[in-house]
This record gives sequence, structure tokens and C-alpha cells, in this order.
Amino acid sequence: MRCAKCGQAYDVPGVIAVRLPNSIATCDCGEWLSGSKAALLARLMDPEDIKEIDMKPYKVDRGGDTPPPSSAVDPHEAQTLGRPRSIPRPVLICIGGPLNGQEFEIPSSGLVVGREGHVRVPDEFLSRRHFEVGPDPDGTIRVRDLGSRNGTFLNTLPAQNTKVHSGDEIRAGVNRFRIEQR
Repeated sequence: MRCAKCGQAYDVPGVIAVRLPNSIATCDCGEWLSGSKAALLARLMDPEDIKEIDMKPYKVDRGGDTPPPSSAVDPHEAQTLGRPRSIPRPVLICIGGPLNGQEFEIPSSGLVVGREGHVRVPDEFLSRRHFEVGPDPDGTIRVRDLGSRNGTFLNTLPAQNTKVHSGDEIRAGVNRFRIEQR
């Protein structure tokens, strides 16, 4: 199990993390890992009865004193153990609009955002293929308007084929997106 917010890995399946119907599992950063708060509150009607499971004993991080894992570990599986990847990955985060809160990792081939793109947004002010976010061959992230009727804006300025930095905001229709490196 891996925390979607901070990337911390836990070597425990979600089924084990939540054994009781009135328990939840959270990461050290506060993100919910397993369990449904809405379902629990609907059943219990008393938030004080929700018990949090301490996930610290299940962490996969290995300190300097801990011996390395045995050689029986599959090398393909070894990538998922230990600390999260240190190579930053570009992520498109919706911070306003119908997809608010959703995150999309930007692949090397890029992401098309629109009513019919890779990221499908139900917004009448977006074109079918409104804009694309993707890396150049040198790794620089760019936003490209794909001939949309209402335009694509990067930090309030029109964007045609514009370099994007971590933290920049893209606006299209009623939607706002932010680029981050994670």
C-alpha cells in the first residue's frame, strides 16, 4: 500500500490495515489509506468511535542500522520497496472545476485535456481537445493550446506553446490546473 499524497510505502495490504468495521488507516502525513469515513459515519453516527490504526510498525523504509532485505526479493518488486522514487515526476493537479482534487501524472507522450482528451473534463467551455501538457525531448514541460475556441491561459497570460514551471497555474474554461513535480 502506498500513500497517494506523500508516497510513503507500507508493507501491508489494505485488507489487513482495516480489520474492524469502525476503523480507518491513515499515513503519518494525515492522508487516508484505507477505510471509508463516509461509510463509517453513516453506520456509527458518532465520529468519536472511529479508531485509527497506527501504521508505523508496517513502514517499509529501512534505516541505516537495519539489514538489507534478503536476496529472495524479486528485483522487479524491489522498485516498490523502500523510499519513494526520488526522480521527480510531473503531475497535473485540478485545483478548480469539475475534477477538483484529481491528479494526473504527465507521461512522456503528454496529456491532452478537453471534453474528449486523456483527461476528460465535463465543461461546455472546453474544446474536445483543448490543450496538451507534456515534456519536450529535454524534459521541459510545456502547455500547448490545441486551437481551442476559448483559449488556454498560463498564470493569466495566453499560452500557445509555453514553458511551464512547478507551481504554475493553467486555466481553461472554468477549470484551473497546477503543475507540480512529485
